[in-house]
Amino acid sequence: KKDKSSKPEPPTSHFFHLKYGTDQRKIFNADTTTILLLDKIRELCTKDIINENGSENTLQNVDIATMEGSCVMLHEEATENAKAKIEPRGEYLLVSYEVDGENNKTFTCLWTPPEPAEGEEPLKIPNIVAGGAAAGKKKGKK
Repeated sequence: KKDKSSKPEPPTSHFFHLKYGTDQRKIFNADTTTILLLDKIRELCTKDIINENGSENTLQNVDIATMEGSCVMLHEEATENAKAKIEPRGEYLLVSYEVDGENNKTFTCLWTPPEPAEGEEPLKIPNIVAGGAAAGKKKGKK
């Protein structure tokens, strides 16, 4: 006889929100390889940024960062499943990066927060720093 009170847990959603451009956001599924996710982000988000700025900047080097400013470093693990580094239903920022001659990376946030309502404090764009595996997911979760 089956115990009807113990239902199987629903599968975890691996969708996350990505903020980019001038207060824009899109939802992405992290249940894919990091290289495919970054390709899709580049395809869907950078053209909007280029259109907003009116320039033809090449935004080939993109990644995502936590709202606190820690880069998740997806670009360093091309074949890993992105859900291992991204918190389900989390909010992230689109970032670009440049690499200098000594292999040091400089990150730039590609999100501009909305104008604050009258009397409200403006949202601040965090300084983006290299994070790594611990940047996106909390320790102890899989």
